[in-house]
Amino acid sequence: MVSGHPQDRLVYLTPEMLLSNDLKPTLDRMAAQNELARLVVDEAHIIAEWGREFRPNYARLGEFRERYPTVRQLL
Repeated sequence: MVSGHPQDRLVYLTPEMLLSNDLKPTLDRMAAQNELARLVVDEAHIIAEWGREFRPNYARLGEFRERYPTVRQLL
């Protein structure tokens, strides 16, 4: 992923990792090289079932959309 042209085409990340400052430069590079195609949110039902307090970073996933507006998102 660091190269901006990843060999692995599917990566599973937690919301905490996705929003971390450590990963942002890598995601920025991938987005600039059109290698960041979509964000798929799995287990979004957790918010409805357990509330936002259980995993507060799920509620912050909109920050990803703001930072990478051209990336398709599937919820």
